[in-house]
Amino acid sequence: MTPLPDDRSGAVATARRWVERASVRSVFVVAAVLTVIALALPWQAAQLTTSVSPTFFPGSCITTYDGSLDCLPGFVGFSAYSLLHPPQPGFSQPVRVFAVLAGLLMWQAVRRRVDNLAIAGLACAVLGLAGAGLSPRSGPAVYVLALIVAVIALRRVGLLRHAGLLGRVGLLRRRRAAGSARADR
Repeated sequence: MTPLPDDRSGAVATARRWVERASVRSVFVVAAVLTVIALALPWQAAQLTTSVSPTFFPGSCITTYDGSLDCLPGFVGFSAYSLLHPPQPGFSQPVRVFAVLAGLLMWQAVRRRVDNLAIAGLACAVLGLAGAGLSPRSGPAVYVLALIVAVIALRRVGLLRHAGLLGRVGLLRRRRAAGSARADR
């Protein structure tokens, strides 16, 4: 029986070590590359549409052996056809606009060191994901991975310190502790 790997091995530990050693700029580049890859992957499955419609078939005239015309009346029949729509990549979805806008907002947040711009960028990215529809396709999965990498990069820059419910709860606890320490003086 082989022993179980310890905490220092495995994909998660390797990713954690890479994130700790990598520069912030390289983490942002990875997030951007993952976003572009996500937009190139399919976001909607291929669709087969079948249609049946009534169609008028015109009559025809035939010249007979004696030189007279023998005309047949037209008739109404049905014609059926199928169309196969290929899978839709993210570049053809509205998420492409949200992804670019989110990237610009996060870039400005890093340049100006403003938490609210970073939160707005992440909200824009999540809104684009929700607008495209959550589906078990490869495009949305890689897009979520890109968002996770972007959050890691933003936190390494020093942004998003107090973002989220847990961050706000911790902030409130620190403020209360600081307030009670002042009251004890």
